[in-house]
Amino acid sequence: MAENKIPSTQSDSLPNFIANVADNPYISDLEQEELLKEQEREKLLSSQEIPSDFAYRCAIRIHTIYEREADEDEANVKVLQMIDNHLNHPSRYHYFADMTIIMLQKDLDVITNITTAWISCLWYGETKQKYKEFLFKFISYCIKGHRVGDRDRYVLPHTQFSCSIYAYLIGEIMINMVRLSFDFYDILVEVYKYIIITEMNEDFKAYDKQNSMQSKLKKNKEKENKIVSTYKKLYDEITDYIGQRSIFRTETLDQKNPNEYIENLIDRMRTTRRYVIQDTINQHSLKQKREFARNLQSQEATAEEILQSEESFTEGLFLFWMQKKYNFKYISLEKLRGTMHIAGILASIAFVLVSLNHWLPIPLIQSVVACIILIPSIKYVTSLRFFSRFYPIDNTETLEDTASEFLHFLMKFSYSQAASFMQKQIQKYALEDEIMLELLPDYVNFIIFLLPSKSKILMSKIELSQLLELVRGKVHQILKESKKQKKKKKR
Repeated sequence: MAENKIPSTQSDSLPNFIANVADNPYISDLEQEELLKEQEREKLLSSQEIPSDFAYRCAIRIHTIYEREADEDEANVKVLQMIDNHLNHPSRYHYFADMTIIMLQKDLDVITNITTAWISCLWYGETKQKYKEFLFKFISYCIKGHRVGDRDRYVLPHTQFSCSIYAYLIGEIMINMVRLSFDFYDILVEVYKYIIITEMNEDFKAYDKQNSMQSKLKKNKEKENKIVSTYKKLYDEITDYIGQRSIFRTETLDQKNPNEYIENLIDRMRTTRRYVIQDTINQHSLKQKREFARNLQSQEATAEEILQSEESFTEGLFLFWMQKKYNFKYISLEKLRGTMHIAGILASIAFVLVSLNHWLPIPLIQSVVACIILIPSIKYVTSLRFFSRFYPIDNTETLEDTASEFLHFLMKFSYSQAASFMQKQIQKYALEDEIMLELLPDYVNFIIFLLPSKSKILMSKIELSQLLELVRGKVHQILKESKKQKKKKKR
């Protein structure tokens, strides 16, 4: 008989500290004894040589226990002990799957026995958690096997319908649970919910990982919305299989549908599926919102940074006011320069015309020579090179550097921090300088305009617009009240 040796997976099943439990002062004597027994059991399971028909032998053993024992509770306990002793190991989950499939393809009594064993894992798992943990670990194994497609698909007899072998295994167990009693639906739903939540959480993790990788590689945004997994979910295939099993083609009009209980089951399972999927999505969204809020709090500006930003904001506002004054002075000087240039040329031409018409006793030659000398002189006096000494100092570069320094802090501001900061500045300038107060909305608009398009700013575009409207509204209200007070004083 061919035999296969099961590879050791001891490191995956028990923590590394079990080997030194005897030296651990934080574990009680009873816990030490249990952990040592568990360690010995793990070593034994991982080192035993398994016969090729091991799953078939386990199936016979379970059926024999149920047939011999008169007390159903005693039979369930013995079956669970047998499963725990021989199948409760990651390297033996596939034997449990083979055993279940073998028993599901036998007569009704054998099917009832394996269904009862599944129910017992969850029923007695309330008192002995290891049985429940075993079943859920096995279901996780089924989910992984379904995802990678490690077994051939199951084809329903007399139909063309095919599904995952794991969908057949779990779906058939669920059908037989309800066949025994619809009271087992709560146990069935517990398994079904676990499958849905596990698969959806795996998709969420894969989707988040894909998005993070794509953002690092700077790929197209269209690819970010694609889901990694394209296979059909196990929970969908289970409902498809149960739905297919509920179909009954009557041969006569009066013939009753023996699969009516399966129809009721599939209706309730579809309702449960919609509810669990929506609830899982809501919980994931809530978790993302909490993580986003925590990230925002960690990225927000500190109190020290807010105080540092006030200095650069004040300096930038002063430079902005200087730049406004510069613009007015520059425009007025440009007007003066242009006027002097045109007036000098017109005066020279008029001087020549007066001499030509003999309106003044000035020889024509002298007037022409004077015009030739006067025009270049006027051009030099009104040139940019000569007039530059009268222009005000341009602070544009200094203003942009100071505004950029404040932008560094603004990008870390949340909306509440920015609104509180601006209100403080408005109150400050309302008491000290109304001229600066009037310039405040324009300066804030100038700062927002300087923000780079792809900056990592905490505030959204809508929040920036709301911040600007807040500053404008507050400043307008204060200036309006100030004008009213001035009018009352004049009266």
